[in-house]
Amino acid sequence: MAPILASSGNSKAANRLYSIYSVFCHQLAFRSFFIFGDQAVYPRELAHIEDLYTYEQQFNDPSLDVIKASRTIGNTESGYKIALCERDLAIYSSLGLSALVFQLLKRKTKAIPWYWWFIIALIPIAIDGFSQLPGISDGWPAWLPRRESTPFLRVLTGTLFGGVTGLYMFPLMEDSLKETRYTLLRQREILKATSKQYEK
Repeated sequence: MAPILASSGNSKAANRLYSIYSVFCHQLAFRSFFIFGDQAVYPRELAHIEDLYTYEQQFNDPSLDVIKASRTIGNTESGYKIALCERDLAIYSSLGLSALVFQLLKRKTKAIPWYWWFIIALIPIAIDGFSQLPGISDGWPAWLPRRESTPFLRVLTGTLFGGVTGLYMFPLMEDSLKETRYTLLRQREILKATSKQYEK
């Protein structure tokens, strides 16, 4: 809703939504999707994506001010950014989709082993995310490569993380709730039996 409100001139309501979602996401413009504009993404020059205007070109920020990039919402030419970055949008969407699939399967799926979650979900997102740090901040050794991930890799690693985390987490949560339910029922039966003994 934030970019829709911004594009329709409701900047106050849009800014309120961007502010709320900033708690959950860095909202960097060069790592976010845009709608209602010339391009869906404006990646950094460091991402080396051809045939696209870069963030530096579109928003006149050659020095890469991350605070400015976070506060950049967009305009009628560029469009307006979604309030969650590409990776976070993929994480939350795939997590929600895995919850829906789990519900449709009547909660009968078993949790995947933790090491598959670690290999498929955690390692790719960690490599893609942390390897960008030298390219966005100072003080790193000169031998570390400077890189910027692409929208495709952010969506891919985010989708893997969210979807596989759901496959791992939701069955475990269901099993835990079943155990809690069983324990509560047993306690209620014991209390009933005890109260009947006292009545006698």
